[in-house]
Amino acid sequence: MQVIGAGFGRTGTASTKAAIEMLLRRPCYHMFEALSHLEHQPAWLAAASGDPATLRGVLDGYGATVDWPGCSLWRELLALYPDAKVLLTVRPADRWWESYAETIHELMLMEIPDPAEVGQELVDLSVFGHVLTTRSFGSPYEEQSPDDLVAAYEQHNAAVRAGVPGDRLLEYDVTQGWEPLCDFLGLPVPDVPMPRTNDRQAFRELFGLEGPSREVDHPYTQEQIEGHFRAAAGDASAG
Repeated sequence: MQVIGAGFGRTGTASTKAAIEMLLRRPCYHMFEALSHLEHQPAWLAAASGDPATLRGVLDGYGATVDWPGCSLWRELLALYPDAKVLLTVRPADRWWESYAETIHELMLMEIPDPAEVGQELVDLSVFGHVLTTRSFGSPYEEQSPDDLVAAYEQHNAAVRAGVPGDRLLEYDVTQGWEPLCDFLGLPVPDVPMPRTNDRQAFRELFGLEGPSREVDHPYTQEQIEGHFRAAAGDASAG
């Protein structure tokens, strides 16, 4: 593990994932990876409960992490991989909230579905996402105001800045392009445009936040869920 991503989702993490994979030539663990490998959930939940050593098996072969679930466990990951650098992806708080409010926040406010209707795998996935994301905010989540959530975002970033030595930390806005990231990693700048993936509209379409709710004829299987998000992860990496 070379890079631990400590920045919240909706800070350009999908684009950063694609960029890091190009630079390191190794996969980068993003929430897409957790969604497309449901067998990883127990290890992340165990880590959130105080046993981060379970993540070694999950992260074996990955060169970096970004986004949730990793950003909510950045301290634990840094203890597991003490030689790794830390990447804090950021964007101005008002822009972060605008994007977060129309994407992840809407998912977080949804009720846990009925397993009889959608299948236990989708219920477990909803619980997993809620547990790992809630670690970054106050609880109960639904009682947090927009000001509370923005404050949590800013407090998280401040904690990372205070908790990581300056020579091992890069605070990075993806709009800065290749140069800061490549300089941080000691790698040459690619002769291609910086990736741009998983914009707000793409997220809403991926998670079914556009249009009326779709009725489910049969419970979702693990293969269906993983296939849906694996395709998204592949598209993001290719973008």
